[in-house]
Amino acid sequence: MEYLGKCPNDRNLVQRMIDRGDVHKEGGMYIYLPQVKVKDLYNEIAQLKSQVESLEDNVYTFDDGKDYVEAYKEAKAQWDYYQNLYESEVKRKQEIIRKCFRWIQTIKPRADWEEFRDWVLSNEE
Repeated sequence: MEYLGKCPNDRNLVQRMIDRGDVHKEGGMYIYLPQVKVKDLYNEIAQLKSQVESLEDNVYTFDDGKDYVEAYKEAKAQWDYYQNLYESEVKRKQEIIRKCFRWIQTIKPRADWEEFRDWVLSNEE
């Protein structure tokens, strides 16, 4: 406060300066921001906001006018469909392998499941 030519014990002045935005409290210390800097910051923030809004309007469209949200939803639906198709095929093939093992157990009761599964899944003949 002495730097500004004010009474160092005037706590109400400090609070008024904080309310106006002239002073900023950071890490237990008060930092004086000249009014010119504050006005410049407000102007820069307003410019950046307008730039962001204009970019948001232009970024989310493809050349054919289709937006990213629709493309994402379509790609997600296709991915879910093929993922479900893959999982159902895996379950079906696992059931076929189990069925073959049960048939082999009727012929050879001491057959080992781990050995049979490894043999089926390997490329050996």
